[in-house]
Amino acid sequence: MPETRPVLLTLKSRQDCGVGEPEKTEFFTEGTLRETPAGWEIEYEESELTGMAGVRTRFELTEGRVVLRRGGGIETCMVFQEGEPHAFRYATPYGSLSMEAETERLGWRMTERGGLLELRYRLKAEGQVEIRSRVTLQVREKH
Repeated sequence: MPETRPVLLTLKSRQDCGVGEPEKTEFFTEGTLRETPAGWEIEYEESELTGMAGVRTRFELTEGRVVLRRGGGIETCMVFQEGEPHAFRYATPYGSLSMEAETERLGWRMTERGGLLELRYRLKAEGQVEIRSRVTLQVREKH
């Protein structure tokens, strides 16, 4: 079984719904990095800063595709693949929404010492304004 390595993560996100100023978030946390037969997995616990305390987030990176899975207070599985819109459910303790993610740009490079993940995508929810999102996740080995 591949080794799981402790890592330091810097997550920056920008959400723009076309009204007012875009919402920007940046937070730092610890997580794990693991090489898989198909790519890499990055996992961490969300914090109060993201409004999702108690939620575990995992990014699964494979060639041309990234899957984001959340478990805990929020359950979802989002697939990012350029040119391929993906429908998913976003379940919270207060109810769930049907949503669609359309990936505009996806790129990542990773080694056992860390790397970078970049995503740009549009989110559409039933009866809601479209949100344009940009996420950058920097991964560094923890010394």
